Amino acid sequence: MASNINIDVTSLKSHTEDEILAAHVDGQAVWELDTDTAGEDDVLFGGRADVLADVLTHHEFDELPEGWELRPLNEAARDDN
Repeated sequence: MASNINIDVTSLKSHTEDEILAAHVDGQAVWELDTDTAGEDDVLFGGRADVLADVLTHHEFDELPEGWELRPLNEAARDDN
């Protein structure tokens, strides 16, 4: 697996860049949470269902608001999408 992944370091809230890179190298799915203009962008890792559930619980949402998107950043996430 290639060890490069494009991470916007200004979006890091939940994990450090090193933690995310390690997850990527270990084959975990890595996701970008784009919150439009809400200022809550983040990079997360794990299965899509678990990541989405964590985001919804953290923000106390039933579903992602309009304009928010959970995008795969690596092949493992694209396979889980």
